[in-house]
Amino acid sequence: MKSGKSHPFMEILHRFMNILSIVSAVPWLTSLLDVLPASGDIKIFEQISRDCFQKRRAKGSSRKDVFYYLLGEDKETGSKLTELELVIDSRTAIVRGSDTTSIALGYVKLDYNTTYSLTKSSCLLYYLILNQDAYKKVQAEIDAHPGPLENSWLGQLEYLNVCINEGMRLMPPVPQGLQRVVPPAGATLAGKFIPGGTLVSVSPMTVQRDARNFTHPDQFIPERWLEGSKETCNKDAWIPFSIGNYGCVGKQLALSELRHITAAVVRNFDLTFAPGFDFRNFESSVKNDFTMTSPRVDDF
Repeated sequence: MKSGKSHPFMEILHRFMNILSIVSAVPWLTSLLDVLPASGDIKIFEQISRDCFQKRRAKGSSRKDVFYYLLGEDKETGSKLTELELVIDSRTAIVRGSDTTSIALGYVKLDYNTTYSLTKSSCLLYYLILNQDAYKKVQAEIDAHPGPLENSWLGQLEYLNVCINEGMRLMPPVPQGLQRVVPPAGATLAGKFIPGGTLVSVSPMTVQRDARNFTHPDQFIPERWLEGSKETCNKDAWIPFSIGNYGCVGKQLALSELRHITAAVVRNFDLTFAPGFDFRNFESSVKNDFTMTSPRVDDF
């Protein structure tokens, strides 16, 4: 944040996610991982994940975080995850606990002037700055609570929370569909029979920008989430955290982080786009690397 440059770890993470976006869609490519161009980054990230897991395991069970539960036994079967499974879960926790939240919020670089400037953003802050009326509404809502930022009241701020919903609708941190396997007997999906064993997925980006679910789907309209809105808003089609038994376990933590950071930023700063920032081409320059990757600052 101080230098405006990505940490080397984040560069490795993004290259890892790039290759994951391909391999996850074509699973048999995993047999070729050692010869793919990003194989070195994959091994580095795997080692980082292993090191993080070893450090967490050494702390024992005194802290009730995600790994407190992962390290324990399954209450029904008494089984425990293997070390390899825990290392893989460490990798997932690193990505889901850092990259996705930063994507949803947006990365900002501030100039020390009266009005602060945005040089790069990926989601919520980008849309708030682009829509200054919404920015001012969120700002006023937060300014009405002068005390310390606390979950107890941040979660009750109606307009802040619908802005978060709308930002994640337009730019879900994981835009491509997460694969699921059709049961052996097969299943009928959208009126079509799908044979058992078939890999299927639903893209949050596609569903959440479908005009059948959200009128004016490419526009940032937080008010669509409010009671009595005339805008179509199919809340069942809002799936940035996936859904069901395999939905994101960190959903509430992520939403809490988004509320706290957004509130802290808009309470203290009036943000505008930096001079020369081409907001018209920003969205079309965002890439799907399994998680979203924003264009570099130098590109704008």
